[in-house]
Amino acid sequence: MNPSHKFWLTKISNALEGSSSAGFGCLLALRDLIQRDQLKSVHPIYEYISNCIWEHAQGVPLDRAFNLEEEPHVGGRPRKYNEHEVIAADVLLRRECSYRPEEANDWLAEKIGIDQRSIQRFRKKFRINARSNMFDSNIESLDSDFLFHSSGSLRQYLKEVLPQINQ
Repeated sequence: MNPSHKFWLTKISNALEGSSSAGFGCLLALRDLIQRDQLKSVHPIYEYISNCIWEHAQGVPLDRAFNLEEEPHVGGRPRKYNEHEVIAADVLLRRECSYRPEEANDWLAEKIGIDQRSIQRFRKKFRINARSNMFDSNIESLDSDFLFHSSGSLRQYLKEVLPQINQ
């Protein structure tokens, strides 16, 4: 067997098993073969593509027919909290209300049920030093009204503790 054919049979097999990157690779190969006018009915990609087209003609959505569906995220449910909203609320609580980091953690846990570990992970991502209560210069420079607006679904709770911010 031709090594090129063996490579494509493996790539096609991976695509059929659900690898979106392999499915995308097959589409790129098809485009290249068409551009070089080398698509022959004996090439392994030909049968794969014709089967994908047939599946789509039978009503299968295009991304599924060509095995281009996004691979499922490993690790369970989608994120429960919007990290930008949480960080905006955290910064407001700590900067405008003079909450200590632990107090901000408790407030957020009480209002939305977020755990301390998630808050710490978000702070780390946005480079907020919880111990020194210092903020990254980009975050520190953000206007309170902007942070309030960025807090999204947490605004309703922040209104209780931030009456001075224009609502």
